[in-house]
Amino acid sequence: IQKFDAVSTREKSGVDLCKNYLDYTSAIQVLDPTMLLDKSDYEKLIEHNYDRNKIYIIENLEEYQKIISILKNKKTYILLDSDI
Repeated sequence: IQKFDAVSTREKSGVDLCKNYLDYTSAIQVLDPTMLLDKSDYEKLIEHNYDRNKIYIIENLEEYQKIISILKNKKTYILLDSDI
């Protein structure tokens, strides 16, 4: 981590972890970038890029594939995020 020009984290705990476990005292806490957009910004993105007939996943994990195969039969639409 010492080789990075800068380190930022969304949580204060991340700054503390960098300091306490990585001996890196220059990490800063920043606002989650998703909080910088308004609801209307997301609505515009969804209108143009979101297909309600598809299932979107962030990580291609085996557990997700099992869930997807079940949900496809039920015509349920989901968005999975690795942080969930």
